[in-house]
Amino acid sequence: MTALNISFHFIPGPSLASDSCQAQEAAELLQLCFPNFEGLAVENTLLEGIGFHDLASTTWIIARDDASEDSRIVGMIVAVVYHNGLYLQNFCVAPKNRGRGLGLDLLEVAGQLAVKVGRNLLIGNASTEDRHIIDYYSSLGAQITRTGQGGQSSDNKLSSVRFVREIPCAPVAVVDFFENLREKRRRVRRGRRVGRLAFGMIAMVAISAAAALIGRKRDPI
Repeated sequence: MTALNISFHFIPGPSLASDSCQAQEAAELLQLCFPNFEGLAVENTLLEGIGFHDLASTTWIIARDDASEDSRIVGMIVAVVYHNGLYLQNFCVAPKNRGRGLGLDLLEVAGQLAVKVGRNLLIGNASTEDRHIIDYYSSLGAQITRTGQGGQSSDNKLSSVRFVREIPCAPVAVVDFFENLREKRRRVRRGRRVGRLAFGMIAMVAISAAAALIGRKRDPI
């Protein structure tokens, strides 16, 4: 997992809602990450992202930064046991904590919960407009299908996609599974860095060659 000083907490929906301070903090993060939540009351914010599911059936996986003065919530996923999988909603990471692997850590914790409740599928939904979310799940090997419901597309037709990712059925295997995903993402990032470096070197050589050519053309001798 990430090197950040993060702790993960499983909180039943009713317990979260009854704790005014914690509910307020969770609502603030949701409103920060999802613009369509802005302006909603705390209770409505908590309910907005869970769709047709009842709050009582939800488990809120909360990530707290224990290195911060007040151990702030920096990420979360809302999980619901749904048919043959664990349905994930309100998956978000505070903007200042992104790019450190916390999202994948949250998914691993959700995977451990799925195994605990006898499920080996992680399921989620997103609007077809949310390309960054679709690309993120695609990079994790999720199967993506268009459902035609749940999101407002640019042509004013309701459209969304569903993500389904099968995971192992044993806790230890889940750890290995997500570590393999992390290593794959590290290789991709290293490849991109090497590519950028190579492009920069080629550009410098090209600029130097062009400058030398121009210098020769200007030489009266």
